[in-house]
Amino acid sequence: MTPEEKAKELLEKFNPHVNPYCGSGMLSNTFDDDAIKYQSKHCVLICVEYILCEVSENNVKIGRNHLNNKDFWTEVIKEIEKL
Repeated sequence: MTPEEKAKELLEKFNPHVNPYCGSGMLSNTFDDDAIKYQSKHCVLICVEYILCEVSENNVKIGRNHLNNKDFWTEVIKEIEKL
């Protein structure tokens, strides 16, 4: 899996778990796709930065080879920021 694919996968996993309303959308019950994307992006960044810290500082082995690769997770962060 490429860093771009991983970034998109993680973002999609968080989308259903964030607040889809923004401003008056809470009153009118209308979803704001930009709010979903914004919040999901920040949740994913927190998670990936945590993984990167764990891999970097503790040399944690968490499964498949790319999951232990600092460069891979650094690229995932860059891809998330592009989305």
